[in-house]
Amino acid sequence: MTLAVVAWKWRGTRDYTSAHVNVLARAISANLTVDHEFVCVTDDPRGLDRSIRPVPLPKFEHIKVRPGFPSCYVRLRAFDPDFARQLGPRFLTIDVDAVITGNLDHLVKRDEDFVIWENTTKPGRIHYQGGLMLMNAGARPKVWEDFRGEESRDLTASLGLVGSDQAWITHCLYPGEASWTHADGLAYREDCRNGKPPKWACMVQITGRLKPWHPGFRFHWPGVHAHWQRYARAA
Repeated sequence: MTLAVVAWKWRGTRDYTSAHVNVLARAISANLTVDHEFVCVTDDPRGLDRSIRPVPLPKFEHIKVRPGFPSCYVRLRAFDPDFARQLGPRFLTIDVDAVITGNLDHLVKRDEDFVIWENTTKPGRIHYQGGLMLMNAGARPKVWEDFRGEESRDLTASLGLVGSDQAWITHCLYPGEASWTHADGLAYREDCRNGKPPKWACMVQITGRLKPWHPGFRFHWPGVHAHWQRYARAA
C-alpha cells in the first residue's frame, strides 16, 4: 500500500507557497524509503512539482483566531472519512515549514490506525501537535463530526488549549492515543542549540512567524537552515 504524505497550503493565512511545498516534498523523498506519494491539499496548485498530486482544498469557512496566529481548522477535514479517502487509504500529514534532518522510515512503520506527535517535554497547554499525524482514512471521525466552528474554537480557548486544529484534536482525543515524542527524533526549534538540530533529530518543528525561507532564520538557526536549503537548491 502506497503511503500518501500530505501537506496543506491555502491562500490568506500565511505566506506559504508552492515553492515551499516543493522543498518539503524533495526532503521527504530523500529521507523516506517507504513507498509513498506526495500530496498537496490546496486552493492554488500552480507551481507545484509535477511529482506532487494536488487535491482541491475543500470549501471551508476560515475561523478567526488571535491576531498573528494561523487558523488551520480546515485541516480537520483529514478526519472527515469522505474527504480523507481522496488523500489515500493511509496518510501522513505534515506541516509545510517542517525541516527534515534525517530518515523518517521509523515514523511511518507503525501498525496503529492513528498516531500523533505528543508534547511530553514542553510545559504549557499543548498536548497533541497537529503538524504530524499518521492515520488510516476514516480514523477518529468524531473529531470532524463534533466540530462546531466558532463554538468549538471558544470551547478550547476556555480550556486553555493552544492552537486551532491541534487544540480541537487535543480536546477530542487526549490522552491515550498512540504517539511520537522526542524519543522518536522529533525536535522543537528550542532544542536546536547554537542553531544546529540535535544529532538525534529527524525533524524539527518550526513554530512562530520566522520560517526557514525568511532571511533572518539563517542568522538564528544556521544549522537548521542548512538542512532546508539543501533541498531548496535542488530545484
